[in-house]
Amino acid sequence: MRICLVLEGCYPYVHGGVSTWMHSYIEAMKEHEFVLWVIGAKAEDRGKFVYDLPDNVAEVHEVFLDDALRLSGERAQVEFTEEELRSLRELVNLGSPDWDVLFNLFHTRGVHPLSFLQSREFIDLFTQICMEEYPYVAYADAFHTVRSMLLPVLYLMGSEVPEAQIYHAISTGYGGLLACLGGGYQPCTGIAYGTWHLYA
Repeated sequence: MRICLVLEGCYPYVHGGVSTWMHSYIEAMKEHEFVLWVIGAKAEDRGKFVYDLPDNVAEVHEVFLDDALRLSGERAQVEFTEEELRSLRELVNLGSPDWDVLFNLFHTRGVHPLSFLQSREFIDLFTQICMEEYPYVAYADAFHTVRSMLLPVLYLMGSEVPEAQIYHAISTGYGGLLACLGGGYQPCTGIAYGTWHLYA
């Protein structure tokens, strides 16, 4: 079986409890092939592994959050559907968006994160949310806070998805997001979050 481990801020970059667990996990299952889909903070750490990877690690896919901060420039205007706008509003409002719609928008269609964050649609729905939910919060503070929270999320949704039969997210933050992306866009037999296993 080809297993994708989705890792955030740990193995194979630093020693520690989770990293030791992952290394032992891989070495204990030599009959399986592993792909590491790792989320790091800084691109300067690319390829700087502190572990000698076991032979059954076939690939390492690295994605770095600070690469999102290097996105720049005006982006092409996008025509969003009503369904997409509903999901985007839920995302901006920290609600329950339809993740399949968002994955389709940013992964399959390849919409650039700044095409949304620089759009009139973003300003309109964010302003409406502020007026309804946060009328006493300074608009500029809320604007920059929400944009800084959304940027890495939108950036990660555009990531290349490694092929695997199962995606195992060790954390449920950014790692959980990528596991859901992998489970939805690759033929797989299941997704696992920590010790919860969800089989398709």
